[in-house]
Amino acid sequence: MTYSPDWLDWPGVWNARDLGGVRTARGVIAPGALIRSSHLDNLGEPGLVAMHAAGVRTVIDLRNLRESSIAPPLSTDGPFPVTVARVLLPIEEHLDDDPEFADWIRTGTFATALYFARFLARWPERVVQVLRAVAVAAPGGVVLHCAQGKDRTGLTVAMLLAVLGVESTTITEDHGVTEDRMASDAALGHVDPGELGAMARLYDQAGRTRAEAMAAFLQEATEFLGGLDPALVAALDARLVRPTSG
Repeated sequence: MTYSPDWLDWPGVWNARDLGGVRTARGVIAPGALIRSSHLDNLGEPGLVAMHAAGVRTVIDLRNLRESSIAPPLSTDGPFPVTVARVLLPIEEHLDDDPEFADWIRTGTFATALYFARFLARWPERVVQVLRAVAVAAPGGVVLHCAQGKDRTGLTVAMLLAVLGVESTTITEDHGVTEDRMASDAALGHVDPGELGAMARLYDQAGRTRAEAMAAFLQEATEFLGGLDPALVAALDARLVRPTSG
């Protein structure tokens, strides 16, 4: 593995990492510019202060509204007053009645990368909405999160990295890091111990490893990437990438 995750030790958050340093087509992602995470509901004031000190000024919450409704405020008037903007983008909202999406829920497929390609093919505008939100966020770092920081976050972060020209092998490794994190001590009390086994069975049934599922998804995403507004691609690159020479 060539990808080395930069884990962030924020109180109350078990799966947050800075994507700074990941190589893109034009340089590297700037440290602190793009952070992916599990939910921040247990962040608390110490965690919020730590997040703000890391340069974060925007949090994009991808969870459905019933999930995000319990999220605590991202501001404090404590000894170190801070405020971070929250943007709600529930990319799976109102999809429960869709037969295909309902099947993903029933089978557990939506807990794996096996649904990414179909979701992107059917609801590309929902992914574009997230890309735009990152591009137009206020100056400062952006945190992108869902519940575990694995699926909704995994899909949208993969597309962000692909837009920036990150190699597919690196994107695949980044996605795998979160599933590996689920088996670590950091995830104790946050993850159902049986979920990893259920995910492994789904990959086996599909006849694909996790890495093969991601590679196939990224290959199928080529048309989506080619159809993006060049101005949006340029805005994301300008915001997130620190150019390097040579």
